[in-house]
Amino acid sequence: TVLLIATPGRLQSHVAKTESFAARLSTVQILVLDEVDQLASDVFRPATLDIVKALPAASQRQGLFYSATLSDDVTALVKAIGREEYAFVDVIQDDHAPEHIDQHYTVVPTERMTESLWRFTRGNVGPDFKAVAIFMTGRIAAYYADAFRKAGTLAVFEIHARRSQKQRTEESEKFR
Repeated sequence: TVLLIATPGRLQSHVAKTESFAARLSTVQILVLDEVDQLASDVFRPATLDIVKALPAASQRQGLFYSATLSDDVTALVKAIGREEYAFVDVIQDDHAPEHIDQHYTVVPTERMTESLWRFTRGNVGPDFKAVAIFMTGRIAAYYADAFRKAGTLAVFEIHARRSQKQRTEESEKFR
């Protein structure tokens, strides 16, 4: 048994440039795609479709596709690269947060983001307070983690691609 885990761009590069690599993919029995909503975007869809061309036909392999959202783009990609008779499994059952979790969101102009995040955390600090801030890049996440850590008012846990897997795992465990 062999498991290949790769990012779309790197795998596409190997399919196109590494001698006999595409031929090796012709024996794949299971295709697993995580974050299909991202892979279905204009950024990753071309690479994803190029990779799938090197795989056996959908009828000859199993496909497992995971996505937190089910947009028209996700549905179209799954139909394009999966079996015709695919099954949709909803593990959430509904889109409501558990009652004990208080959820909020705020839309602010980019230039007010730092101030808004600062005010939110300052107004909500307490023994049971936990918040997750998601940023578009590891660099931005590292910047804000460093800033909040230096402010010294919160325990800050930092998980992004600019950190080693060991660091990400350790931070995840501390956050729980």
